[in-house]
Amino acid sequence: MILTLTGASGAGKSTLAKALVCLLPGSELSPGCTTRAIRPSETAADVVHLSEERFSEMRERGDFLWTVEVHGLWYGTLRRVVADGLEDQAHCLLFALTPEVLPILKDFARKAGYGDEVRSVYVTSPEPTALRARLSARGDDNETIERRLDDCETWDATARSSYLYDLFVPGEGDVERNARGLIDTLGILKSNQSGTA
Repeated sequence: MILTLTGASGAGKSTLAKALVCLLPGSELSPGCTTRAIRPSETAADVVHLSEERFSEMRERGDFLWTVEVHGLWYGTLRRVVADGLEDQAHCLLFALTPEVLPILKDFARKAGYGDEVRSVYVTSPEPTALRARLSARGDDNETIERRLDDCETWDATARSSYLYDLFVPGEGDVERNARGLIDTLGILKSNQSGTA
């Protein structure tokens, strides 16, 4: 199955995803591809960093199910990774996605006969002071931080008025508690967990 996490930059998607991987046996983060520079907090397993030229070649070849440009940088998800995640119903593959990509994923899953294998969660932004500190700590420059702070209110309001998400989770507070609540509410991998101690 696939679990998607969406939220404005710095909302806490990656932190929540890592907590979910710890709590859900058989789950993993799906590394996306991007043209942005690696962040100090990232490892090579978190994101596949590509040159703009390589990314463009892969896009033209049709390797990506979707690509999106965010703040002048490109992000994409490989078609084969999505197909494998949908087919493997015993495991949970986590994706961090932007809102415009969700309908593409859901349509792809439905057409492949796996429409029930996608769960979508929106991570709401922390209050501005906490978010500013979070973005600064991960190495974003002041101009980027200000732009992303402006985006947060719009993203959150748009998400709440849409029908894209199965659940809203706060991007602050006790991350493990938020992750456990998400797992319980959405019933993720319940059939697999019932046999574990």
